Amino acid sequence: DGGTARQASLAWPLGVAADAQGNLYIADTYTHRVRKVQGSVPFVAEPANLVFAYTLNAPSQPQQVTLTVPERQARPFVITSSAPWLLAAPWQGTADSSGRATVTVTAVPAGLGRGTYVGRLTVTDPETAEAVVIPVTMTISGTPQQLRLSQSGLTFLATAGAGAAPQSFGVLNAGI
Repeated sequence: DGGTARQASLAWPLGVAADAQGNLYIADTYTHRVRKVQGSVPFVAEPANLVFAYTLNAPSQPQQVTLTVPERQARPFVITSSAPWLLAAPWQGTADSSGRATVTVTAVPAGLGRGTYVGRLTVTDPETAEAVVIPVTMTISGTPQQLRLSQSGLTFLATAGAGAAPQSFGVLNAGI
């Protein structure tokens, strides 16, 4: 009827079915209705997972995640991280009255070596303890970028009134 499942009443429920998304369908005999009770998904995260790719000693590049409450209503949240290199801001708050909140997620590669790091952010409604998990992968590869010149210096010899002969040099990336 447009309300929450906690506010609904049933008049002689006769049958119950569930779908793959965790929704329940209740056959309500006296009202001649099939009532849908949405599965326990407190938030939908977009994107549903995050991937960060860095080279050694690269600076952090934050990404945005939008949290949406399926019922399109205000809902509090608390975000916890499974890894010390994984941060979320704000880590707590309330989705606005349209059911949306934006969170900045940062994977911090500083001090970590090459490799693939896997973590997760858990977004929980503190009032119901319902949660959704956002998987996060951070890959650190290669060596830091190192620009080098193909030679250590240039010497120009010229005679007064005459031009100097052109010279060239190369700029190399000795990192990855």
